[in-house]
Amino acid sequence: MGAITVTHLARCSPILSKAVSALAARHLSCIGSYNSSTADDYHKQCIELLIPALNEPNVAADDTLLAALVLLRLYEHLNVSDNGKDYEHHLSGVSALVTSTIRNPWTASGSGLRWASFWCCFRQSVYPACLHRQPLQFDISGYKIEVNLSTPAPGVMATVEEESEWCHWITWILAQVVDFCFSMPSRDMTMLKEGQAWNSLLQAVETWEVNKPKSFLPVAYNERNPNRGRWFPEIAFGSEWHGMYDGFADQVTT
Repeated sequence: MGAITVTHLARCSPILSKAVSALAARHLSCIGSYNSSTADDYHKQCIELLIPALNEPNVAADDTLLAALVLLRLYEHLNVSDNGKDYEHHLSGVSALVTSTIRNPWTASGSGLRWASFWCCFRQSVYPACLHRQPLQFDISGYKIEVNLSTPAPGVMATVEEESEWCHWITWILAQVVDFCFSMPSRDMTMLKEGQAWNSLLQAVETWEVNKPKSFLPVAYNERNPNRGRWFPEIAFGSEWHGMYDGFADQVTT
């Protein structure tokens, strides 16, 4: 749904249009022989439009700018393969904009694009934090995230909305783990409190695993078999996001 909304809005927003074009061109250059200079040109044009727009007084209310920053961050991430470095320039920008505009992603007001952008850039912040063992770009203590893991997901097939909610919950738990491991500890954090906090996070993951929708379960599993060249277990999921968020849960426990 977000992809449809963004492409529709891009027709009326030159900044968003350039961001979409830059990301698409970068993706094509990564998977084929498409000229990467095209992506660089779109990116440069987008930045030239974006910088003055970010100085406008109503920037916090413009969801298209937030979406453009998220896309530019994805562009930046794909660009890592070219130079081996991730400067996280757009991650810093999108984190600052999100922090200033969104405090509760489950609030009833606001646009769906804004909340989709929040969770997208939030995942973008978690990934480098895990990879480089560094603090999150977000101060998660200021967010009101309601996680309801105690009630098992109903039925055999969850709705898209239910699956999305459970995906958000495990993302939030992983962010809490990253914050616990790599941020500066509070001065009043004793060893006892530290142990209790860690056990609480592990319990949250276990509860998520037990109560998550049945649609998240693997549809097929093959044990590793080095004699047949299968060095790792093969796990098949019904949807790609099932596997991705199951991996999030594994990251917490490993």
